[in-house]
Amino acid sequence: MDRLSAAERSHLVGTKGFRQQDVRLCRHDYCVKAEQGSPPPCSLCEHLVTSFEFLPAWEAEESQWEQELELLAATPQSELVFAQKKCQFEQFEANLAFVQENYGS
Repeated sequence: MDRLSAAERSHLVGTKGFRQQDVRLCRHDYCVKAEQGSPPPCSLCEHLVTSFEFLPAWEAEESQWEQELELLAATPQSELVFAQKKCQFEQFEANLAFVQENYGS
């Protein structure tokens, strides 16, 4: 969040109650990805604005991803979905590593 301009940071904090989405604040008043027909998990969205206060939500989401992948790996005929989710999880992990590096203690 510290990488935003003062005006954008102030605007986001002022509308935090409306924009908070577990792992971050959304830079828009609506989900741009949903309007385009393919909303990703918020933690994969390029409109992500996050900070140290969201680390517990990131860690909880990581656990959810891992559980979902374990379930898919054990489900017959789910190879395609598993591969797609695994690719998304790799992006999530990269985003989480960035958040931890920049905002972790």
